[in-house]
Amino acid sequence: MGHDNVAAQAAYFNITPVGISYPIPKSWMLSNYGSYGGTPLCGENTAPRPVVGGMVNILNYEMSCIGASPVQSKVTPNRQNCIVSAFLSGLVFTGISDYASMCKYDAANVNTCPQYLNNTLTFATTFVNGINSTLKARVDDAYSLMAALNISFMIFAKKSSKESLSLLSTTVFQPNDPDFIYFSWSYFYDWFVGYREVISFQGDHSNMTLLTDLELPLMQQIQSWEVTGNFAQYCRVGVWYATWVMLSVAVVACMYMINSKGNFEGRNMLKLDRVGGMVWVGRPLLILRSMTALCLLSTGSLNLEYSSYFSYFDIPITPWYKVLLASWEVAWLIAVVDDIFLVFTKEYLKYYVTTNTIIVWFIAYVIATSIPVEPHFIYEKSCDLIDVDFAIVCQSGYLLVGQLSRIGLLIATILSSNVGCYIVSRWKMGPLESTQVKSRLLSSGAKYLYAHKYRTINGIYYLDRASAMLNGIITFRHKQTIYALDIKLWRILVTSAPDISASNRYNVMARSSYPLVDST
Repeated sequence: MGHDNVAAQAAYFNITPVGISYPIPKSWMLSNYGSYGGTPLCGENTAPRPVVGGMVNILNYEMSCIGASPVQSKVTPNRQNCIVSAFLSGLVFTGISDYASMCKYDAANVNTCPQYLNNTLTFATTFVNGINSTLKARVDDAYSLMAALNISFMIFAKKSSKESLSLLSTTVFQPNDPDFIYFSWSYFYDWFVGYREVISFQGDHSNMTLLTDLELPLMQQIQSWEVTGNFAQYCRVGVWYATWVMLSVAVVACMYMINSKGNFEGRNMLKLDRVGGMVWVGRPLLILRSMTALCLLSTGSLNLEYSSYFSYFDIPITPWYKVLLASWEVAWLIAVVDDIFLVFTKEYLKYYVTTNTIIVWFIAYVIATSIPVEPHFIYEKSCDLIDVDFAIVCQSGYLLVGQLSRIGLLIATILSSNVGCYIVSRWKMGPLESTQVKSRLLSSGAKYLYAHKYRTINGIYYLDRASAMLNGIITFRHKQTIYALDIKLWRILVTSAPDISASNRYNVMARSSYPLVDST
């Protein structure tokens, strides 16, 4: 039954099982015995209960032997129970000619029984495919196998008030009573799904195989501390922090651009991530931000949808532009790797930095679109005894939405692309001269990635204030003095404003820049 078949869903939800059912075999119902209990592990009850109202105190692991407080045995059928019982009892093949003859076995629900039986058969015969002779033969085989097990009920009863207590037993399947077979399978369904057990008692003179009472599974809410959501919250806060810091740096840099009347090095502004990110945010948080992107690219999408009647999981198709943006976020990890490898790549980095980023971006996008990660659900119930009588750990299955191998593949792509681009650049460019910029106020990224041409005048390096902001130097000019806070050193530096004649456009640019006096 697909989630798009609304008619089938409506028919399914029209099946309204009773909350509690007390089916009794015909042989005991007609005799109307008084039951004194139904478990060989306990003595008889202090007073009898009419068995027509349901069996009491049948075999149960959790029940205490308290004869004065008998517990009624019951069936709590759900829709699946009704449908499976209707198939295995053969009702979907033969139909029901007389609802009253069947429903009399559940005396507590005589009026509601015909309705849920009729709705069950309507759903099964209308929307379940494959109802044929082959299925009927398999149902007959299932009946034969179950009947051979000779699974029974038992009660302590007195056939009359003058007789002594007797142990009575009857098989769950009643060969001479075909109308009870639906309820027999209803009992067995609970055994199939693990709500009952079958126990065989081996005696000196005879054997007895009994069906236990209903034991519903323990249901409880998951503890909040067991949900691994805190790490995701930390990652989210880290990403927000990195985003707002980078945005603030960009805004302040723009203010410096306006204040300098356009006298800044435009190419340096393209190094916001590789220079500004390393200085203002730092490698750890940039790695965190890039890892969130890697996790997104390595995780399948899974939505919980609702279709009028059912909730179901759906795998949506991620729009191409979202995949493209997520792939671009990998550039943060590329920037970190480039910054770490600067000790080896040095002057060669600026020749392949853009190419390297585009290559990794393209490969990440192709992998994400051509081989998307699909969620997998593995239904596998298991329990492990951690400490006998103290702790048991059970799990129902696994919901796998991500692939660690995909993260490894993306990281390997970044590293191999970086090494490959460096080798090609070194082979193509040949030996390069070392940079002449020696100022210790420049970060490693600014030293090797900034445009330095025409920035040195009379032996002093003039760094425009917008580029200085990306480099972690906040400058404030008051008259002929420039105050600078270097966040890398946590030092306030005081320098005289440049006193250079405006003889050419480079000198004009230097007049509004911050002089690095240690560059000589």
